[in-house]
Amino acid sequence: MVRANRERIYRVARFLLDDPVEAEDLTQSVFEQAWRGWQKFEGRSQPYTWLYRILLRSYHRQRRRRWWSEVFSANHHDASPNNEHLQHIEDGSPKPDAMAARNDDCLEVRAVVRGISPKLREVLVLRYTEDWSVQQIAQALDIPEGTVKSRLNLALKTVAQRLRSRGWK
Repeated sequence: MVRANRERIYRVARFLLDDPVEAEDLTQSVFEQAWRGWQKFEGRSQPYTWLYRILLRSYHRQRRRRWWSEVFSANHHDASPNNEHLQHIEDGSPKPDAMAARNDDCLEVRAVVRGISPKLREVLVLRYTEDWSVQQIAQALDIPEGTVKSRLNLALKTVAQRLRSRGWK
């Protein structure tokens, strides 16, 4: 199962996270949790779908922990580096390395995708990177198909608008 799904899980983790080391850690965590919970896998879905659900839960848990940690730290140490990190997160502007690689379309699109909300990013990555159907995405995220469609629509509009603002046609 690891050999068959590791690259796909890592690729999605990489799209969700800015740091390849964090994406690797998250990928490792997914397979560790899957190994511990293998007896709970009922086979009602494909193993990748099950692993993807573990990935999303772990990713959301990690984001919540980081957010609380940064908020607590920012409230107690206004001049701390964590406060600078919060400002960077809220900024939404492209990272310097993405600007330096402006001619590399792949890096530019990746930077724009990283800048959209996680809910929009999830459906966009599953649809266009993993080539999942709307029905598969809805099942994996446990949301209605209409919600998947509206998130996809909004994600595409947002990405297109941000790319146009960067000079794309």
